[in-house]
Amino acid sequence: MAPGLAALLGGQAAATPRHAPVIVPPKLKPAAPSRNVGMWPWVLLAGIICGLAVAVYFFQGPITERLPAAESLYALLGLGGEGPDKQLEIGNLKSEQRSGLIAVRGDVFNPEAVPLKIPPLMLVALDGDQKPVGAPMMFRTQESEIAAGETLTFRILYENAPASMKSFRVTFGKIDAKEP
Repeated sequence: MAPGLAALLGGQAAATPRHAPVIVPPKLKPAAPSRNVGMWPWVLLAGIICGLAVAVYFFQGPITERLPAAESLYALLGLGGEGPDKQLEIGNLKSEQRSGLIAVRGDVFNPEAVPLKIPPLMLVALDGDQKPVGAPMMFRTQESEIAAGETLTFRILYENAPASMKSFRVTFGKIDAKEP
C-alpha cells in the first residue's frame, strides 16, 4: 500500500479530528410589523360620544317621561325644558267676599300641544303696596293633569284673610314646597 494511502486509511486519519456536522436551523418567519392604527379608534369613540349626546338632547322629552329623575340632570346641565309652571297660564281671576270668607275662582289654561301635570297653586294675599301679607295658601286642583289646549276652572275658599289684605295673586307653587 502506498504510504500516503496507508496514512489516510490508517492512524493518521483517526488522529485528525473530524468536524461536527453543521446543523442548519429551520427558516424563521419574519417578525410581523407593529400595527399602526393611528387616530381612527379615537375618532370613532368621539363620534359615538357625540351621537349619544345629541340623542340625549333631542329625546329629552321621552327620557324625562320614563325617568323623572333625569329632569334634575337636565336642569343641572342647563338643558331642561321649562316646567309646567312656566308653560301653564292662570287667568280670569274673580273673588267674592262673604262673612269673613273670600272665594277665589280662576282658570288654568294649557297652551302647549302636550298634556302637562298641574303643579300646586298658591294664593298670596297682598296689601295696598302689593306686598305679601300673611302666609300664602297652597292648594291643588281636582285634576292632576291638563290636556293640550284645555282650560280647567278652580275655586278656593280663603278663610281668616288678613285685615290688611287689599288684593291677591294666584301663582304656581313649588312641588316640594310645604304649606306654611
